[in-house]
Amino acid sequence: MAVCLKKACVGFIGAGQMAEAIARGLDRAEILPASRMFAADVNADRCKVFTSLGASVCSTNAQVLTAAHANASFPFFGARRN
Repeated sequence: MAVCLKKACVGFIGAGQMAEAIARGLDRAEILPASRMFAADVNADRCKVFTSLGASVCSTNAQVLTAAHANASFPFFGARRN
């Protein structure tokens, strides 16, 4: 059974390697296109990775949650403690 979330979106708080792998997997499997993804990270290079995938990059975590909530979707918390 194929799963399709094309009308949903996901917001990544923390755009590290784990979030990137999930985003790429969702996009490649055609479960969720990158254009329906939002991400924020303190590292500008990680944000560039998500931009190159076709995702929208937000300035703050709050913007990610707002964007995901506005589209009735899922937040993903990929940030780690220092």
